[in-house]
Amino acid sequence: LRHLGVTFGVLRKEKCTGDPVRRLGNDLLFSQMAEANIEQMKSGKVTKLLSICPHCVRTLGEDWKEFGASVQIEHHSELLARLRAVTRRTTRPRGDAESDESADVVVGPLHVRPSSRTAILGDRPVILTPVEFDLLVSLARAKGRVKSREQLLDECRDRNYDVFDRSIDVHISALRKKLGDDPRQPRFIRTLRAAGYMMVDPEAEP
Repeated sequence: LRHLGVTFGVLRKEKCTGDPVRRLGNDLLFSQMAEANIEQMKSGKVTKLLSICPHCVRTLGEDWKEFGASVQIEHHSELLARLRAVTRRTTRPRGDAESDESADVVVGPLHVRPSSRTAILGDRPVILTPVEFDLLVSLARAKGRVKSREQLLDECRDRNYDVFDRSIDVHISALRKKLGDDPRQPRFIRTLRAAGYMMVDPEAEP
């Protein structure tokens, strides 16, 4: 953050967000903790927070609103993804980027056309959401190579979709169904445990 010239501070007097006690059903203690933290942040003129805890992000961003909280909060992975996306856009030659992004991608019977944002499997169109299509393009372009969840997340965040780390799995599951893939014996999208996902050509497999 210092390298990027971002002005920031580190909270030192705040207490737990109260998420654990709320999940245990103690709403009174939760409200007391939330109100105390909100007052502390108001006194420090805090307007935006960066957190490494997904529970804190949800609690501050949603549950605290009923107590008058107006502070913005963002998970650190979202910020890093945006920064990496900006770096990619500013360092990649424009001509090469436009050429690569418009080129069709073929993986066996699957034809992906980024220029028209369409996908054809055999002779039938595959109806995809914007996120699913971009995941498909990313995996197809990297055919035979593993794409980590973080890499896929970066590329989705680059297009300003509201996508989080674990939701990548949900979108991949939906994409598989539309491609007729069995997750136990996938033809197109394989899961590599602790590594990510890889697109393979079913016609090239032995």
